[in-house]
Amino acid sequence: MSRAEDQNRDHGRTTPPSRPREPLVLVVEDNDDERLIYTDFLRHYGYRIIEAKNAQEGVRLAQEHRPDVILMDIQLPLVNGLLATEVLKLARPTADIPVIAMSAYDMSLQKVREVGCINFLAKPIEPRTLVEAVARCTGSAGKK
Repeated sequence: MSRAEDQNRDHGRTTPPSRPREPLVLVVEDNDDERLIYTDFLRHYGYRIIEAKNAQEGVRLAQEHRPDVILMDIQLPLVNGLLATEVLKLARPTADIPVIAMSAYDMSLQKVREVGCINFLAKPIEPRTLVEAVARCTGSAGKK
């Protein structure tokens, strides 16, 4: 019996050592259908998900939960995703969280990198492309 199993004994039964937690992804997307597609697909690959419908909610959730990566739509109501990313990059607790920008509008990778995004995904986003981009940020390959 391993030392970890021995330390996790519970009334004569052994409990396996706890698994590392799955990466947490914050999806900031105002379009309900797109958000559902992204979150369902990422959950299928084993990621834990939190969701925001606008930039303000996204910034708040990022500060509260400190996700492993943020998928940030650029065209959001009231405050756009680029400004929200700038806010996150200026705040100490969220400055190091990788942000992947997403938009149906043509944008240059240079423009999104100027505000602190590490990548840009053009919509519509192929599911495999989405998972690969998140996996590169989290160092995981997903379960499937």
